[in-house]
Amino acid sequence: MKSDDFTYCARLARERDYGRYLAALAARGSDRAALLVLLAFNDELGKIREVVSEPALGDIRLAWWRDILAGEGANPEGSHPVARALMDVRRHQNLDETALQAMIDGRTRDMDPAAFDSVEELEKYGQDTAGALALASLQVLKVTDDTSTIAATDIAKAWALLGVLRALPYHERAGRRVLTKRVVFGDILDRADDLLISARGRMRGVSRRAFPTLLMARLCDDYLKRFRAANGNPYKTSLEFAPLTPIWRVLSGRLTGRY
Repeated sequence: MKSDDFTYCARLARERDYGRYLAALAARGSDRAALLVLLAFNDELGKIREVVSEPALGDIRLAWWRDILAGEGANPEGSHPVARALMDVRRHQNLDETALQAMIDGRTRDMDPAAFDSVEELEKYGQDTAGALALASLQVLKVTDDTSTIAATDIAKAWALLGVLRALPYHERAGRRVLTKRVVFGDILDRADDLLISARGRMRGVSRRAFPTLLMARLCDDYLKRFRAANGNPYKTSLEFAPLTPIWRVLSGRLTGRY
């Protein structure tokens, strides 16, 4: 992997996905680099809806990424640093194209202007997006057991649910309605809590190699506490943490072996 491409991906992951960036640092050597590239790829997919003027243009961008993975054309990744780094990771990590395609497919829901109408819909979205990223990350980490896989996807879905609440004020300021009135904020928090409890119930059976995907649970706890303190109202929740708080939360989990 070209050092400039990796530096670009690492910086993008740190700036746009700091929580998962910190967790990825728990991985070793080349695995760590590959995880940071996946985070950059995930961010490229996630911001498509933010930068296009209409959903059809977003579908075109998703199709472009599918073409990249399919290797269509000569040097299809061209000058895009994330695309180049991603293809390098795929070659050297023997990463299954299906896992990467699943990350793209999960983002098709972003192009649908309809608001989410239930917690179940939100959880399905979390499975298809954050869950797909977790599964690709586990492939990089060479983790294949069911216990680790279920724990990682449960945590990923909890992170996604909380992410929807965290981003809600931003989306509404941009004029995008994300949730219908049928969706109760407290129900989202309860489901995220249940997913974390489920994941922690498998703690004794998970692979230690999976920890870069599991440590996100500790950051989920912090956000849950903030939302609960504001009675579940995302418009009244302070999400500013002291700079060392997320670092310490992830590091202490890594040292104690508890997520």
